[in-house]
Amino acid sequence: MSIMSLPTLLIGGSSKSRKNEAINLAKGTSSWDCHILDAQVTSGIHDVRGLTSELNKKPVNSTFKIALILEAQNLTLEAQNALLKTLEEPPKNTEIILTAVTPEGLLSTISSRCLKINLAISGESKVPNKVEKFLSLDSYERWLAAADLDLESWLSFWRERLLENVFSKNIEKEKIAKISKYLKLIIKAKSLKKRNASSKILNSIILFETPQEP
Repeated sequence: MSIMSLPTLLIGGSSKSRKNEAINLAKGTSSWDCHILDAQVTSGIHDVRGLTSELNKKPVNSTFKIALILEAQNLTLEAQNALLKTLEEPPKNTEIILTAVTPEGLLSTISSRCLKINLAISGESKVPNKVEKFLSLDSYERWLAAADLDLESWLSFWRERLLENVFSKNIEKEKIAKISKYLKLIIKAKSLKKRNASSKILNSIILFETPQEP
């Protein structure tokens, strides 16, 4: 599965903030090609199958067809299983965005296939300000400031930047590839931290490799 077809799961925050962020990510797609399923209103297997049927059609006047599944934790078990099949083999030129309170509200097989963005983490940590701060530092200053870097928040921020570029009208494949590579580096650093590797060194590497244009 390519990054262009990777489903996105928005968690944390309030139901309103999750909905607003999902709609924001879908900006640039015409109303004809953006389909919304609010699981607080319709949550059955027939609703998911109806959505999948729409996604299998070609876009009318956009590059992608987008499906927004709001508050997906309300989907019935049968509906989630039907959705899983679509996530495993998404229709061509399709983006799927789900919102939920937590990943635990969904089948693990669904949440594990999604790129997760925690709105609570990205909102509370004020990461954009830190990006500006760190990008303005020279190499030595970044080394000194490395201890202040929260990798979980940093990862959430750059995931959002990736999605913004993926859904942009003017898709820059080079920038998408650069951020994707950087995300893999952050995830690798998180894994090494669990093995008791030096946080200061790992954070410093992450800051030295930061893409220059967030």
